[in-house]
Amino acid sequence: MEGLVVFLETPNKYYPFESHSHGLPFIQLLPAQVAYSYARVFKQEKNKNVEFTEFARSGGGWRNSSYYELLPKEMMLDVKDVSEEYGYSTRGWKKKLLTSFFKVPKAFFDPYLNVVFKKILDYEV
Repeated sequence: MEGLVVFLETPNKYYPFESHSHGLPFIQLLPAQVAYSYARVFKQEKNKNVEFTEFARSGGGWRNSSYYELLPKEMMLDVKDVSEEYGYSTRGWKKKLLTSFFKVPKAFFDPYLNVVFKKILDYEV
């Protein structure tokens, strides 16, 4: 059985400037308590009424996702990145050069991940 998993406009954890929730550079790479303090200092108006538990909750936005975190975790499933076949590709020769040099997926250097995975093999019978 074939299937697709699509992630669109998912903020990239490894892009240096987080633009999804707080707009602070590198906040997504910090531990929750440090990120909370950082956001409270530099985005005071936006965070003045935000408690730590609300900030750190799952889906809070400041963490973002990496390409590898989007991959299915099931060991009984093989997928292929078919993003380019569906019109999602990295633009710019510098990004393409970096992706080929570091041997990482093309979405790796984009601020937002637009990724389409296609199931190619399902081991369950």
